[in-house]
Amino acid sequence: MEHDIDKMSNVSARVVLLVSFNVNSFDYLSVKRNLEPVAKYLKVKTRGMGKYEMAVPIAKELLRKGYVVPKDPTKTLNYNCIKRHEIKSEKDISLLFVKENTASSSVKQSILSVDAGHTDESKDLNDSFGFAVSDVLTDCS
Repeated sequence: MEHDIDKMSNVSARVVLLVSFNVNSFDYLSVKRNLEPVAKYLKVKTRGMGKYEMAVPIAKELLRKGYVVPKDPTKTLNYNCIKRHEIKSEKDISLLFVKENTASSSVKQSILSVDAGHTDESKDLNDSFGFAVSDVLTDCS
């Protein structure tokens, strides 16, 4: 029985990630869409690591910060051999993947509203961009 979190196995790390992301297979997790945003949020260094290598430091941090906890708090986990039925996801990490409005999309929305005839927004856009947005719209059509 290995009760030191620093000696976590690769298989146990994958099980922790499966439970935290609520997926059935590790193949469903993407490095760019799933693992990197979580690693960045948890401040885990994973540069230069592959998908299976970065699972270990991310899983350790998820356990340390309480995102994944044992179902039975009285028992200590064997970090070398964690089973799915032994742990549960305590905090929701899906909020990390909600796409926010970027500046480029808000500019596109403003241009579309100018095209619809809102003149007060066109003045704001003219001031911020230094050129008339209506000139750009007429050049494109």
